[in-house]
Amino acid sequence: MSSPIGHKESEETDESKTVGTSFPRREDDRLVRGEGKYMDDFEPTTDLHHVAFLRSPHAHAEIEHVDISAAQQLDGVTRVLTGDDIVDEMDPFAVSVQDPPEYYPLAVDKVRYDGEPVALVVASSKYIARDAVESITVDYSLLDPVLDELEASEPDAPQLHDSGNVANERTLEYGPLDEAFEEADHVIESEFDFPRYTSSPMETYGAVAEYDHSDATATVWSNFQGPFTMHPLVARALGMSQSDLQFKVPADSGGSFGVKAHIYPYIAALILASKQAEVPVKWIESRQEHLKASACHTDRTTRMRGAVSDDGDILGVWVDLYDNFGAYIRAPEPGNTYRPIGNFVNTYDFDAFGGNFYAVQTNKCPTGLNRGYGCHQYYFGLERLVDQMAAAVDMDPTRFRERNFIDPDEFPYETPTGGKYDSGRYADALAKAKELFDYEAYLDKRTDAREEGRYVGIGCSAVVDPSGSNMGYVDTAITPEERAEKHPKSGAVSMVSIQVQPDASVVVELDSAPSGQGHETTTTQIVADELGISPTQIRVVAGMDTHEKAWGVSSGSYSSRFGSMCHSAIQKASEEIAEQMRRIAADILDELPQAIEIVDDRAHGPNGESVLSVRSLGRPTGTSLHCQTASNQDYRRHSHSVCRSQRR
Repeated sequence: MSSPIGHKESEETDESKTVGTSFPRREDDRLVRGEGKYMDDFEPTTDLHHVAFLRSPHAHAEIEHVDISAAQQLDGVTRVLTGDDIVDEMDPFAVSVQDPPEYYPLAVDKVRYDGEPVALVVASSKYIARDAVESITVDYSLLDPVLDELEASEPDAPQLHDSGNVANERTLEYGPLDEAFEEADHVIESEFDFPRYTSSPMETYGAVAEYDHSDATATVWSNFQGPFTMHPLVARALGMSQSDLQFKVPADSGGSFGVKAHIYPYIAALILASKQAEVPVKWIESRQEHLKASACHTDRTTRMRGAVSDDGDILGVWVDLYDNFGAYIRAPEPGNTYRPIGNFVNTYDFDAFGGNFYAVQTNKCPTGLNRGYGCHQYYFGLERLVDQMAAAVDMDPTRFRERNFIDPDEFPYETPTGGKYDSGRYADALAKAKELFDYEAYLDKRTDAREEGRYVGIGCSAVVDPSGSNMGYVDTAITPEERAEKHPKSGAVSMVSIQVQPDASVVVELDSAPSGQGHETTTTQIVADELGISPTQIRVVAGMDTHEKAWGVSSGSYSSRFGSMCHSAIQKASEEIAEQMRRIAADILDELPQAIEIVDDRAHGPNGESVLSVRSLGRPTGTSLHCQTASNQDYRRHSHSVCRSQRR
């Protein structure tokens, strides 16, 4: 096992610990045996019917007429819904922008991208549902599409929505911008295009919905990954209270990469389908549907200006940023634009930053969470600009970066945009990279290659990237005055519940479902080490149930938050439980709690003179230990724990 840069492995290893060792994955045995349970394996209720969607073949067109009569007459068809049917049943999905579009699960009056759902069929089998979809005919009146974000921003561009193509526009200014550009010896201007892309998990979208007319509630099983701010979003659109809408996410998900955050419009459609057809319904997305109409990452045009001195000091940066959000900007967008709000300066020590930020809608598939979400697009432009600034002052790009890096003694460092960096040794990291790469030798090789007429380049970039995703960045899309009138988001909470049963077996409940990260394995390692017990005594319950588990609007498995937020909550809850165990053992052994060490399933007194099985800590009184902890990353940085002992 290799060590991180600058880390020296301890010569002494605690053999009782599992963290940092080669520990067998807990999930793999059942997964490699094909015993995982994914959405298409679920039939959680009886009389399950199936849904299929009719999708638009056009990027932009008015819907003149939808003829569903042939579909309705097919045996096995229970219900056919169009956009006109759902408008009466729900409100558009809310989104925090200045000019929100009216976005529904089915197209209403107009289609705005190739693949947009136009109608859905509920039938007794998925094959009948698909046949019925093929029998639906739609009369379209074609309109000119617009695909480019810059073209769509022009006033004479084809308009997708009555509110226009530009859904949001913000100007942000931090630090002495005018002074920075006035004093600059060089001002570098460049334009960078970052292409649209998507991820394709092995398992596509899947959901089962059941509407209960007896109490106007709905239960949904899906491979939704969060963030669970979409739960109140769906409830609000459907006119339901959040307590009447239950989301269940199974513990197994065949990949996601962010894409499965955007199953929520289909969840709403399935709830309405179940309500109208009066049967539970199931939908499994096809691969073609997924590639065509699930979610993409935005394509972006960034126009950047950099102010630099002759000495090679970065003085300031200005950006004009155009994000292409596709046909409908939808929650949690425009988070993609503002996610790096705290680290727009990246690794560099300059105090003047600003820009104009535009959220543009075009006739492409709507966008959403995807690998890197919003940050790498920005880093690509900034790092290219840094290279150009280095060239302008005739300085090696690595030397230029080293000159402008935040110094280690400046940490903790607050960026001009309000970000808090706790630590960093960027110059050391770059020096190590150059050493491993043999940078100086490659400079000579590059010179030799160019003399031979071959173009050989050496790329360099330095990035500090946020994870955990403080939800406060989403509200940057609106003004401070608008935020003051609402309840602005802040934080990235993760909930964990740990219970120690009287026989010392442990149940750990998480607030997210894994899609390959190894939740069960790493959770087991942390809990086993903190409680001093065997990993075989620990059962990890992943997945989500909004009625049965503790959760917050930021809960979910995205933005690398399991490794930062959930692990922190697991660690804190385990520490709280361990402290309770030491107090109980100390009482039995007549020792001080701080003198008790729990290791190898035993509580040891001072010098190992007194030994007590951890099972005996609960057995005399039938005590069950329970700790529920929330790890919350926000501007105030706090955590909350509720721990208690239960007598049985």
